[in-house]
Amino acid sequence: MNELLDEITRTSIRLMLKEPFYGHYFSTINRQMTDKVSSIGMAVAGQSHLTLYVNPPFWKQVLTTEDYRYGALKHEILHIVFKHILMTHKFEFKDLANIAMDMAVNQYIDHEQLPLSPVIIDNYPDLNLKKDKDVNYYYHKLLTVYKRKGPVNSLLQLQLDLEKFNQNNLIGDHRFWEPLDASQQKNLENNINQMTRSVLERSKKNTAFGLLPAGLKAYLQSIEQNTRPSVNWRRMLRLFATSSQRTYLKNTIRRPSRRYGSIPGIKVKHKNKLLVAIDTSASVSNQDLAAFFGEIHHIFRQGAEIMIVECDTHIQKQYLYRGKTPQFITGRGGTDFNAPLLLANKNYQPDAIVYFTDGAGSSPKIIPRAPILWMLTPDGINEDTWDELPGRKVRLNHKTTIYARAE
Repeated sequence: MNELLDEITRTSIRLMLKEPFYGHYFSTINRQMTDKVSSIGMAVAGQSHLTLYVNPPFWKQVLTTEDYRYGALKHEILHIVFKHILMTHKFEFKDLANIAMDMAVNQYIDHEQLPLSPVIIDNYPDLNLKKDKDVNYYYHKLLTVYKRKGPVNSLLQLQLDLEKFNQNNLIGDHRFWEPLDASQQKNLENNINQMTRSVLERSKKNTAFGLLPAGLKAYLQSIEQNTRPSVNWRRMLRLFATSSQRTYLKNTIRRPSRRYGSIPGIKVKHKNKLLVAIDTSASVSNQDLAAFFGEIHHIFRQGAEIMIVECDTHIQKQYLYRGKTPQFITGRGGTDFNAPLLLANKNYQPDAIVYFTDGAGSSPKIIPRAPILWMLTPDGINEDTWDELPGRKVRLNHKTTIYARAE
């Protein structure tokens, strides 16, 4: 067993020397020799960690050359880079999706490094398949063949490839790619994004990134752009709060008028009036609530007038913040964002609204008249769905860093 692990290590070193991007990526993945798989394949270990399972007889008897072993590792790495392990639940015909996934990754591997008559787009010449496309593209092209029973040559090739998958007679074993629950899905996606960003940073320090195919580089750059920390959320909150301040004049006997030399003089003062809504529904943790009030206190110290509104399905309590965190929070029911926005529009009429929440609720029907900033918890809704909330959005982080995306 140790001998096989040593061989895998030697192949990974070759990856590092020839194509450092893949070598760096493979260094982040655990390896395990097991008969759980028929060939070689990725699996999720725990909440968000990836393990490469390798079947010893397959490694010895099928991956008989260094090129085959090199190609097999690249094949599995690309499945992770493209997040195929997260996509199994999206397709009605799983076997077709497996073929489409292999089409997507095998085009970036030298065909001489792929054993067992691999699935490649060149096998389907009459479909005029384009390169550098994602799984959805190849899946729907194959689905057309599958449902319409033609063209004949493509149908025969598809039947052959489906048989290979059913017999596990291909490079990778996809059987462990089962649908994950929402928490696992999110954790694993975040882990893959972090791995990809980390590897890209290392690759860009040398020529490794420039050696990648153009289509793969474009995909990786889109991942980097979409997941790049771009805003210091704490600074953004401060700027948002202070930019909404009003300017007013106040008479003062301490300072004579500079123009007329008379008393009282005039003093220019700035004040911002904020409505701060706090989501007190059951899905918001005590840790999140404590973090909310920590940030509210910083805004208060800058001289803002702050009306706190505790709300779950309706407003539970409202009060002016005086610098002290309340002993008790009311609510812990469901979530409805409308009531605080209606209060702001009709009664309080603030300069701006800040809403601390996890975002788990229906989008509000009330359109706020004042600028609004949604401060979303670290475990709140994904960026893919937060566009339903009006105004600006930013992700809190209570742990180590203070950066997050904002829109």
